[in-house]
Amino acid sequence: MSIKSAILILGLMTTRGSFSWGADIHTPPPGSSERRAIIDVMRSGYYRDAASARRNANGILLYVRYLKVQGDWALVCVDPVKSGKIVGESNWELLYRKGAQWRSVDYFAAIAPLASPEDPLDNLDMTPSTIRKIRQKFPDVPKGIFPREKLKAPPLPFR
Repeated sequence: MSIKSAILILGLMTTRGSFSWGADIHTPPPGSSERRAIIDVMRSGYYRDAASARRNANGILLYVRYLKVQGDWALVCVDPVKSGKIVGESNWELLYRKGAQWRSVDYFAAIAPLASPEDPLDNLDMTPSTIRKIRQKFPDVPKGIFPREKLKAPPLPFR
């Protein structure tokens, strides 16, 4: 076996399922079809069905605070905005793409039971503890999509 083959095999063995060709970590640009599909999933939490979410009759805009995609996994944090004001809490979602369809992975339920009543507040943000629990439950999620530091507050006029 050549050295190149051995390195390739070793690299494939150490990725633990997060490997896919062309799986660079990226943030889909505004207006791209990939970003629209991801944001449609995020918007669906504010509507009764996907069609209503796409029509966006309530005029809910989503300020994207964080968005990273690698392979078939995405991690997103949005703030719902209406008339220039935040109208709800930040919403984190872990998404998985199967075929052409993005779907939410219910990470919050996956990391239950919580140790104390204060834990749900901690789990609303991507703390090191939350990230560790998610990666234990979903070992195929690429480490590179998680934030390395706490997100800053949204800029004005959204505060």
